[in-house]
Order: sequence, then structure tokens, then C-alpha cells
Amino acid sequence: MADGFLTCKDHASNVFCYGRLLHDVQVYKIFDNPRVFLELWARRSPNVIVSRYKALRPKIKLSESSGREALEKFVENNFVNKSCHERTVPSDWTAAPRLLKQIRHGSTRQRFLSLNRKFEETYKLTSEAAESFEHHSTLQVMHPFHGSSYVLDYRESWWIYQALMRLGMNTSAKQLIENLAGLVHKCGYVPAENRVYFLGRGAPPFLAIILEDYYNKTDDKELSERILPLAELDFHYWVNSTVNQALSAFDVFLFSRERQPLNPRPERYLQDWMRVPVRENGSVFKSGLTVKSVLWETGEPKGTVKVKTIAITEWAARSLRRLCQIFKPDQNDDIYRLLSSELLHTIDALMYSSYSDQWMDYSPHDGHKERSLWPVYTGARGWMDHYQINNGSDLEETFVAVDCLLKAGKIELAKRLVVEAFNSADRESQLSLKNASILVILISKISDLELPQIRMDSDGSAENSRTLLVLCSLTVTAITSIVIVQKIKFY
Repeated sequence: MADGFLTCKDHASNVFCYGRLLHDVQVYKIFDNPRVFLELWARRSPNVIVSRYKALRPKIKLSESSGREALEKFVENNFVNKSCHERTVPSDWTAAPRLLKQIRHGSTRQRFLSLNRKFEETYKLTSEAAESFEHHSTLQVMHPFHGSSYVLDYRESWWIYQALMRLGMNTSAKQLIENLAGLVHKCGYVPAENRVYFLGRGAPPFLAIILEDYYNKTDDKELSERILPLAELDFHYWVNSTVNQALSAFDVFLFSRERQPLNPRPERYLQDWMRVPVRENGSVFKSGLTVKSVLWETGEPKGTVKVKTIAITEWAARSLRRLCQIFKPDQNDDIYRLLSSELLHTIDALMYSSYSDQWMDYSPHDGHKERSLWPVYTGARGWMDHYQINNGSDLEETFVAVDCLLKAGKIELAKRLVVEAFNSADRESQLSLKNASILVILISKISDLELPQIRMDSDGSAENSRTLLVLCSLTVTAITSIVIVQKIKFY
């Protein structure tokens, strides 16, 4: 462990994080979905598997079908498709949450009850998986957790937390906070997912934001005081790994942006391996600023600097400052005040387009693009009537727009966006827990919302006009599953 914290080298990283076996399996597409290999269970010690593959590799040519068949056979002999998780039912889940009484229209209540069932189960490691942590890629957490595909996803945690609170599942919300804090205690920060191949990769520091919101709603001083130091640690890891300076002739900008990893990400290995490097020189700085050029302290960013990322980082700094004023009154909170101030300056100057008169994501190569309302959603800035909403956005961006419109008193426009959001969700063959959480929150914000009726078939299950699309999707999924089963034996 580095500095007492868990790192890739402390786990089965030589199989699931890097190495020749991982490279060959992902580059030669032994599985159609790169996640499949990462979720397998090693039959024996990872060190033994690596040693055996090191002996085998010079004897096979993966450019030939016989070589790929030998690799498939090696994977089949050394890994098994066995789940590390078991399902549990949260003690605070109920089939009829208190919020149900506030929903006026029957069709909306029907949708709400369907979404509520998404929160009926949580996941935890099996006792065997907990004892054999080197044989799989899952990082253990303190409590059973809600998540899509058996994953505790830090980026989704803010939305899941809000939905849990609105469903009256305060105990589950508290356990979510403790799970995130436990990962900080173990790793020094919250990895983007509770998987070993995400070690070394953080995510926007939502723990501080969630903790402040939970304290404001529950007045749980014991939890807040206990978790605050870990929320600070997570925030400082994020700042140290993502925050850079941009220097111009007249100004200094502090911005937060996730850096591209130096090595291919295991879950996107082939995509990263084939990635064309972004040109280092010759780019033109395009923006609404009145300066001729900007000098990037660590080299200009390869990609887009997002308003959302900076806004969340600034929001977390504000949350920590307020929590420290309550629980650490003797501590100097200047660092959070200064970070918040500098990040807001960047949002208002570098990220604000004079052409569209709105915040926009920024690229050194393409200038401003994609409008953003995140500074309004986070409470950093107020609503202005000339702000525009992105069309065709994902559910997260739609929620941000709806929240901003409700704050501005534009109720009818917000309702129309919510109906469009549900129509969009209906086109998903399988609704993720994050999107289900967002829809729960949207319903809770507008009690008189009237949503289109879901048709019910004879056995009471939901049906709608996209039945044929769903059947096609299930057929494709079944075919894919058959291919995977042929490649790896089940336990």
C-alpha cells in the first residue's frame, strides 16, 4: 500500500488492471463486451495465472485463428463466470413510499411505483468473495449498495442519494455515505467505481455535497462530524489530480478537468489503444475573451474543459467550507473559500461565451461549445431569462434544466421537459438506476405532474408502443449471451 492506502499493486491488478493477458484479451476481442473479462473470477492465484500465460504466450500467434483459440481456452481454464454478489432487500424499502400520497394523477403514481421497485434490491459481496478478494475485481464496501450492474458508481451516487431521500429511505442514504467514506478510508479517495481497475482514477467530489445535504435534511451531527475529514480527503485528492492553471496576458484561470490516463483503461482498452493522439502544437485559442492567447501551465488540455466539472468542484468547495464552519470552527477555511472564488472566476470568464451570453464547455481547438446551466443548478449563479436549454440532452442535463426552470418560476416549460424526459426513458430497453433516480426526483419536484398512461397487459406488467423494439433488443442480448456462454463455462 502507498501511504497506507490501497493501490492497483495491492490487488489482482496484474490480471484486471494491466499486463499482457489483459492486453491480448481486450485487443483481440475475446469477448464482445470488454467488461465481461473484468468481471470474471480467477480460478487460482493471479500470480500463477500470469506465470502460466507468460510461458504460453511465445508459443501462440494471435494473428492466426489457432492462436486466438488457444487464448480463449486459456481464459476458460483459468477463469469462471461466477457472480461475486448476492441480492438483499433494504430494510427501509416500502412498496408505497410516503411521497405517493402527494402525487395527484393516477398515471404518474403508476410510473412512480414502477420506478420505486428499482430500489427494492441492493448488492453485497458473497462471503466467499469477501474472503478471496484477490480472485475478482470488486472492492468491498461496508454496506449493501444500490447500483446498476452490481457496481457502486461514484458519478451516479448524487442522483441515487437524492432518490433514496425522496423515497424515505434515509437509512440507505446514510449507508451510501458510509460506503463512499469507507472507500476513502481504504484508497484515499473514492474511485469512480468500486472496481480495482478504477484505482488511481477518481471522480468529481460528490461526497462533500451529499454529506452537506444529508446534514441539512437530518441534522445528523455524529455522522457529519465523523465523515467530514474523509470528504475533505476525497476533495483534496480530486483537486490535486485534476486542477490546473491557465495563464493569459492579463489573468489567471483555475480549472478542473479529468486527465486522460497514460495507459489504456481496462474497461475501454481497445478504444484507448486505438486512440489517435491529439496534436500538441498549432492549435488556435478561440473564445470570447479579449486576449490574444492563453498559455497552459501544463500544456493545453487534450479535449474539452467542461463547465459541469468545474461547477461541481466549486460546489464541493462551498459545501466543505460550510461544514468546516460548523464542525471545525477553529480550522482556517481559506483554502475552500479561495478555491471557490477562483473556480467561479474561471466559470464567469473563461467558460462564459460572449457570443451566446451563456456558460459553455471550452476546447482549445474548437473554442466554446455546448451550453451549460450547471452554475445555476449548483447555486453558484442565478437564472437569467436569456439562458437557453440544450435540445436532445441526456436525462441528467434535462434534470438540471428542469431544476433551473423551476427556480425561475417557469413551471409549464419545466413540466413539458419532464414529459419529454419520460418519453425518452421509455425508449430505453433497460432503464439504468441513475436514470430511474432522476425520474423519481423529477416526479417529487412537481406534484401535479400528469404523465402519459402506461398500457398494462393481462398479467399486470407494463407495456407500451415500443414492444417490438424491446423484443428485438432482447433477441440481440440473448444471442450475445449465447456467444459469451460458449466462450466461458459457468460455475
